[in-house]
Amino acid sequence: MSSRVENYLSERKSIGGSLANEWIELESLYQSRLWHELTLRVTSFVHRDELQQGDQLKTF
Repeated sequence: MSSRVENYLSERKSIGGSLANEWIELESLYQSRLWHELTLRVTSFVHRDELQQGDQLKTF
């Protein structure tokens, strides 16, 4: 698996905040290679208000 993706998810998870549990779930789905479930979760995740601020969606 891509270490770049794993590093990004780990970094986001360590920042904490209101999205920490979401990042943990995304990381778990990625590591388990549950691609369909991950796609569904990411699709709903990007619509969260917290990600609509600044350039967070761009970096995601």
